[in-house]
Amino acid sequence: MMDTLGHVMQFVAAGLDITNLPKASANSDTIKTILNLVLAIMGAIAVLIVVISGFRLVTSQGNPTETSKARNGIIYALIGLLVIMFALSIVNFVIFRVT
Repeated sequence: MMDTLGHVMQFVAAGLDITNLPKASANSDTIKTILNLVLAIMGAIAVLIVVISGFRLVTSQGNPTETSKARNGIIYALIGLLVIMFALSIVNFVIFRVT
């Protein structure tokens, strides 16, 4: 911990010299592929949750508690799916602009 603090203090004392920072070796295509894969998996999980919640809604037999849980599951999964779609758009936009 103290060693890390010492490095941070040296960095600050050096006038925030960022020219000696380590360089990333991954190219933008690799990063884009990995992020798209992760977001696609998350999207598939959200769709699966919508299907499961829809099944729970159908089989709730009019029970208000179960119906409410199922509807909330569908709503939250759809909101999550929208967030994933926006994240995918932002990632692709940034990667396209950087390259």
